Amino acid sequence: ADVDVAFFAAGGAATRALAPDAVKAGCLVIDKSSHYRMDPDVPLVIPEILMGMSLMLLFVSLGVQLSLITVTIAHVTFCISYVTLVVQARLQDFDFQIIDAARDLGATRWQALVKVLLPLLAPGILAGGLLAFTLSVDDFVVTFFVKGPGADTLPVVIYSMIKKSREFPVINALSTLLLAITFLAVWGSQRLTAEKS
Repeated sequence: ADVDVAFFAAGGAATRALAPDAVKAGCLVIDKSSHYRMDPDVPLVIPEILMGMSLMLLFVSLGVQLSLITVTIAHVTFCISYVTLVVQARLQDFDFQIIDAARDLGATRWQALVKVLLPLLAPGILAGGLLAFTLSVDDFVVTFFVKGPGADTLPVVIYSMIKKSREFPVINALSTLLLAITFLAVWGSQRLTAEKS
């Protein structure tokens, strides 16, 4: 019964995040339409505590040792919807006739992908990567549930320092550094998205 609950919770979280975009990407490939829009009724994220608990239950029920690998899987799971949304914004008004023109001029599918499509999507992919980095660096709740011994991230270390030590200047410096990195990554992501749109 615990395994069923874990699979249901983790599967529901992953399906809810990935299914709408997977379906829309499939439709995009089939009809090459520029109508690649997000359904406003589909939620972008679920609460972090729910995702953290469901992923922990999933890993424990599967017998997976909690470690840095489980932290990485969890971070990819909750960041992928944000990255998809940013890249989707680049695809929204993408003119697929550019790809057709490259193919007409003799490019193979691979060459059209590498030399035409990826350079045009690169700002969106990079902005999504910066956003995912920001979310991952700042995350405490999901990491707290899925981390194993020795797999502490900076927010978890700061939290444990606050609880156990009196090194407040170090904690303040680390918090300031984390805030500055987050601000710079978000600013860079916004610049990349704004420049190319």
